[in-house]
Amino acid sequence: ITLQANDAVARGGFAAHFLSIEATGPLSHLGLKLSGESGTTGLWRVAGTGTATQTSNGYDIALQLGGRIRRADFRSSEATIRFAGDSRTARMRLAMGNGSADVEFSQAGDALNARAVLQGADLGLVNEDLAGQFDANITVAGHGRTLGGDMVATLLDAHAAGSRDPSRIGASITARLADDTISVDATARDNQGLHSQANLVLPAEAAASPFRIAIARTRPMRGTFAAQGQIGALWNLVMGQERSLSGQVDMAGQLSGTLADPRATGTASLTDGRFTDTTTGLRLAGLVLHATLANNAIEVADVSGTDGSRGRLSGSGRISLLRNGVSNFRLDLQSFRLLDNDIGQVSASGQTTINRDATGRVQLSGALMVDRAEIAANPPTPSGVVTIRQKVSLSVTRLPPVFLGGLGHGSNRGRQDTLS
Repeated sequence: ITLQANDAVARGGFAAHFLSIEATGPLSHLGLKLSGESGTTGLWRVAGTGTATQTSNGYDIALQLGGRIRRADFRSSEATIRFAGDSRTARMRLAMGNGSADVEFSQAGDALNARAVLQGADLGLVNEDLAGQFDANITVAGHGRTLGGDMVATLLDAHAAGSRDPSRIGASITARLADDTISVDATARDNQGLHSQANLVLPAEAAASPFRIAIARTRPMRGTFAAQGQIGALWNLVMGQERSLSGQVDMAGQLSGTLADPRATGTASLTDGRFTDTTTGLRLAGLVLHATLANNAIEVADVSGTDGSRGRLSGSGRISLLRNGVSNFRLDLQSFRLLDNDIGQVSASGQTTINRDATGRVQLSGALMVDRAEIAANPPTPSGVVTIRQKVSLSVTRLPPVFLGGLGHGSNRGRQDTLS
């Protein structure tokens, strides 16, 4: 018998691009072979063999498994599943790189109990952009539409994968699921003096049957946060390295609203900062920023910096946190290098205003004098690069909605936009 599934989604949300199970032999003692993958690059893949032995009211299954979850390879030292009437139990012991995972699961009717203990696991198991190790102890139990549980986790030497920053973060996280809320307490420190903490109460949708745990993005949340010290390692860990930020930060505030439309009150400041956007080559040095978190918007009183040379930038404005919010920002440029990558280098002076309307469209207006531009007509590495040098006056009235990442709501990570 061969069972094959393509682009399948189970009731609990588990999805597989491809899954195949082969069973051969007498029903009392079947030989098994299985393989599958998520179809999403690097998410998961598995392969294995085993046996299914018939019992008086079901089957006992023993498997030998191996595969990969994100960047973490795994292999099983024990993997057993038992079907007996309306009850199901499973136990797995996995070696995962230099770490291990011990998982137990039992379900009888609408009742569920599960426990997982991970020791020295690679953070690549959680997110392929992260490196380091973590320990975690997770328990969940419930009946029908009710589910509760606890998690205690510790992060060791956490950092962005591939980062050259010597900073390493240690963190502790505790979470408790009770009915329709998840309470989270987290603290983090690094070897450069950073200290940050967050306390959150998040709305949840959870059930024991069918098993489900999810964050409700449109229901109210609440919490507090604070961070003092060098922000570089924490920024790279949370935001990735496509846009990097470093400097001394001092911020504290309270959160409310929903995850879809967050609200925040408090203050934030950054001194001696550096910002880099690897896509455009934009660089900011000596970055100074003072802002107030004003409920559903960030009021930036002033921001200033240089391009690492003679160019300077300064500005102020308001950035809405709402999906349909209105944002505006004013920037003054003095021979500031806006673009520095394989396509070319552009330095400009002038004043411009950036506005985001309730529909998400971004409009940039003003007059910029391009002081110097070097454009490679055949980027990035042809043998005959044509260089164009010209001083021009540029007046811009409209840009694509995601041209300026960070001004609009949400993340534009991984997206590219061009301006003609």
